[in-house]
Amino acid sequence: MPAIPFTKNDGGRAAAGWTNKNTTGDCVARAVTIASGRPYNEVYAELAEMNARMKLTKHRLKRGKAGRKTASHGIWTKSKLFHDYMVLNGFEWTATMQIGSGCKVHVKAAELPKGRLVLSLS
Repeated sequence: MPAIPFTKNDGGRAAAGWTNKNTTGDCVARAVTIASGRPYNEVYAELAEMNARMKLTKHRLKRGKAGRKTASHGIWTKSKLFHDYMVLNGFEWTATMQIGSGCKVHVKAAELPKGRLVLSLS
């Protein structure tokens, strides 16, 4: 089975004036930007605002991410807030694994839904 072709893409990060290459931990912002086709600064600002409103948990407090208006190092992609954000932006959640079923879908073109995807991987 042929591999999915890799295309290097920073999601418009450099063009938006961000200069510290690959050190910010903004992979969620870049993934959403690439998949949606929206401007990096817009997506980053929305995710930063959402991050500041996310529930304060012991884990987030420990990591120093709770309540901060940033989209770097701390978008909790399993939160309802993030799920609602993605749906609001036209994305659809597609579960590829059920509890107790084992891994049935791999990151292979033939096994994934068609179109632009944002994957959450362990």
